[in-house]
Amino acid sequence: MRVLLVEDDNFIRKIQKGLMLEYTNQIEEASSYEEAIKIVKNQNINLIILDIELDGEKTGLDFLKEIRKSLDTYVIVISKMEEDLEAYDLGADDYMRKPYNSEVLKRKIEVFLKRFKVEAKILKLDENLYLDNEKMLVFYKNEEIKITRKEYDLLSLLIFNRGIVLSKTRLYENIWGDDGETRKLETLVSRLRTKIPYLRDRIVTQAKYGYLLK
Repeated sequence: MRVLLVEDDNFIRKIQKGLMLEYTNQIEEASSYEEAIKIVKNQNINLIILDIELDGEKTGLDFLKEIRKSLDTYVIVISKMEEDLEAYDLGADDYMRKPYNSEVLKRKIEVFLKRFKVEAKILKLDENLYLDNEKMLVFYKNEEIKITRKEYDLLSLLIFNRGIVLSKTRLYENIWGDDGETRKLETLVSRLRTKIPYLRDRIVTQAKYGYLLK
């Protein structure tokens, strides 16, 4: 699961990030409309925690209005104001008023996670290849393919971000949880291509940067 925190107060955003680390380490951060728009255009985001009051001319409501033209990402709006019906009209899924209880926010996130886990149980590349996220299995033309956990993590990241170039640094951090030698990642990609020939030409290497799944 990838989360986007849109909050112009660095201290509050740091607290939110600490809370979200209980659920995922795939966390993007933005303090302005422009930063947030850039992220959603280049990343597949599953959950957005959105502050209405942002730095700059455009607000969180402007951001919400813009993304709802093409995305149905789950959005929890946070504001100093009383519950704003405009936020719901623009497509907010939930609303919290500042200051808020972190435990209440956690409960709201957990409600979303129940929904997300159901939706993400099966992750399909196409009619030929899919992942069973519940059992951590890979199937090609309904035949199971044996791969390691790290290979599975890599494949799920590529499928989930299909069509987006992922940097080697980002992939390494998401799979191993820290920085490291990119050669280790390159070996993992090579093994995946070997075990699943169907992916050999679909995993495209972007020279000196990363990988893209077509």
